[in-house]
Amino acid sequence: MQYPSIKVLANDTDISSLVTNFEFSTSLYGEINSFTLSFRDIENVIAPTLSKGNTINIQWGYDDGLNDLFEGVIISVNSEKEDAQIKALDYSIGLNSIFISNTFIEETASNILTTILGESSLELDIEGSDLTYKVFPIFNESAVSVLKKITKDVKAYTGISQVYTTTHNFFTWKALDTTTTPVMTFTTGENIISWVEGKSLTTLIVTVLVGDVIEVNDSNYLVESAMYKWKDGGRVILGVSTI
Repeated sequence: MQYPSIKVLANDTDISSLVTNFEFSTSLYGEINSFTLSFRDIENVIAPTLSKGNTINIQWGYDDGLNDLFEGVIISVNSEKEDAQIKALDYSIGLNSIFISNTFIEETASNILTTILGESSLELDIEGSDLTYKVFPIFNESAVSVLKKITKDVKAYTGISQVYTTTHNFFTWKALDTTTTPVMTFTTGENIISWVEGKSLTTLIVTVLVGDVIEVNDSNYLVESAMYKWKDGGRVILGVSTI
């Protein structure tokens, strides 16, 4: 029998056995992934060693193998209660601190993004785009602002939504593809805890990510958002839309 399991490293300290619950939310449309976690620190020994800017890494799965779930930066630690609380954001938070003043001439949207986001510590996977700007001036704008502007422009030009996600230290910007083979099949009575048709599905620990296509009761859906919760075995809530 498989048992749900987690591994949590906060500033390289293993606090897995102390974690009481956590919640990780992520979206397909560029919102920064957020993470909250509570852990038992009765003697207030571990929380004081953690601070804003420290890394936090979470894996979860079953006792026969764990999968990476979240990697990011701690933004706050609250140790005023018996259960200390950590809040964290993914590495795309660094894009908020990058400001650009530059003028691009006869340059593609994808090359502009590669140049701008190249100032971050993220590994980039920027899909090529046919949209070319004759002149694209930027004056003291954040990387996030430019990213949103170009994403909107490319959608207007191609008619296809561009989506961007950050997984661990890897940033992806690409056209939304809903024609791919479903990564997992869900069936009522087998692996579905609850199902609100065309809106949300609750299940146990799975490796489904935003942007994936899943099959539910013989129909395909796009996963637009996900909430991963750890408490009493782990739950996943997938926000979906009909394809």
